[in-house]
Amino acid sequence: MGRRRRTKQDAPRDPLDRFVSASAGRNVYIAAHAAIVACLVVACLVNFRGVSDNLFVNDDFVWLNDARNTMTPGNLATHRVIGFFRPLVNLSFWAQERLFPGDVALYNRFNLLLHVLNTLLVFQLVRLLLRKPTVALAAACLFAVTDSHIGAVLWISARTTLLASFFLLASLVALLSWPGRRRLALGLSVALYVLALAAKETAVVGFPLVVLIAVLARGRPERPLVRREAVVSFGVVTALYFALRLLALGGLGNSEWGIGFHAIRNLGGGVLSLLYPRPLVKLLSPDATRIPQLANPFLPEILALPLLGLLLWVGIRLKKARPMILALGWLLVALLPTAFFRYRFLHYQTIQQSRYYYLAAVGLVLVWAILLSRLWESRKPGRMIAGAAIVLLVCVSCVRYNRVTEAKWAMNGQAFRPYVATMLEGARAHPDLPTLVVENAQVPVRFLEAAVRYEMPQLDVHEVSGGRDRAAAFSPCVYVWYTVQRGRVRVHYEAIR
Repeated sequence: MGRRRRTKQDAPRDPLDRFVSASAGRNVYIAAHAAIVACLVVACLVNFRGVSDNLFVNDDFVWLNDARNTMTPGNLATHRVIGFFRPLVNLSFWAQERLFPGDVALYNRFNLLLHVLNTLLVFQLVRLLLRKPTVALAAACLFAVTDSHIGAVLWISARTTLLASFFLLASLVALLSWPGRRRLALGLSVALYVLALAAKETAVVGFPLVVLIAVLARGRPERPLVRREAVVSFGVVTALYFALRLLALGGLGNSEWGIGFHAIRNLGGGVLSLLYPRPLVKLLSPDATRIPQLANPFLPEILALPLLGLLLWVGIRLKKARPMILALGWLLVALLPTAFFRYRFLHYQTIQQSRYYYLAAVGLVLVWAILLSRLWESRKPGRMIAGAAIVLLVCVSCVRYNRVTEAKWAMNGQAFRPYVATMLEGARAHPDLPTLVVENAQVPVRFLEAAVRYEMPQLDVHEVSGGRDRAAAFSPCVYVWYTVQRGRVRVHYEAIR
């Protein structure tokens, strides 16, 4: 007896299709989507439940000082904070500082809100690209809690990354959402892309991502997901942005960022760093997540090539070659702009540098969701449960890992508190002295200067070494110095007239 030919009815069906499709009925459709939104929001809130307690750190003081004392409605489009051309971020800090000045908890919650919105957009984007709601839900759950988001969500200054990612993801969702209203979808998508570029320069990856989607996620021949006019529009906007940026900044490179071999190496390092399952490894061996300083100029980054090849081969074996190429392509494209930084990606120098992986993590979670999709497409309940259990295990391990990292991050904010408090105390105790002179600070003085000027913009702040005699050169002034006794910072100040 011959084998029965496989029909469309025999094809694997996504387990969530029956609930989230329009044919499910209005009540079921609404309840299913409400449950998905609630699940993703809870995942974000649980993962970053202590975010409101964090304090200002490093560049935060610079942004806030400029927002309060330097930015005006007339210069928001041109003002540069730490050399950056990010007018939309200027507007957001300026507006928040006018409405809720100095509210550190609200600044942190705004970051968390952006991350929640980005997680919801990731779900919708993956669903539109792959038409697999279960894969989209798994990818979004992993995106909500992955350990590469710590720097972006916890650091207030990383609002730049979150805002750019929000408008870029929203732009792609808008482009794919209304195939019957092409002009409306394209106009809204391009407008959102412009806002993403105004938030951070790394949003230029929007153009290659649109090209990638146009090539790999074709849809039906008579109705492609991305048409030629969309690719051209994104290309023109990107070219205009580069021209405007060149006029505003006078160039693209600087001492910390430029073209060279390090960019290729950093792409490999970024891939390895994203794919390295730190949270799971941490459960087995606490010390295994520490990556030492690397001496070899090629290893281990070159191992990213066979790893990418292996993932592509697995995708082909699973008959998901196009989705896997899309996921890996997204990962590499999103890493490209920051790969030109001259430091070595694979070794985290600080927690906040993990923010460079935020948008690339969409490709990462898509890879893992595709690998697990074979279990959900099985008609056997045991395999479907196993797939859900694996996602849950990864999410739990990420939450535990992030909790430990968040505690370390909180120490950065606590480190600034005694310095800033003493400098302000000394300045307020001697309001007739216009200058603060600081010695032996254990944190960068330029950030302390911004922190003090945020409260008292009329003060001048200088750093000295050599004791009171050197500080006297700035008299009349308040001399502030620090000593460390038994691991504790001791702060002292006196007036020099």
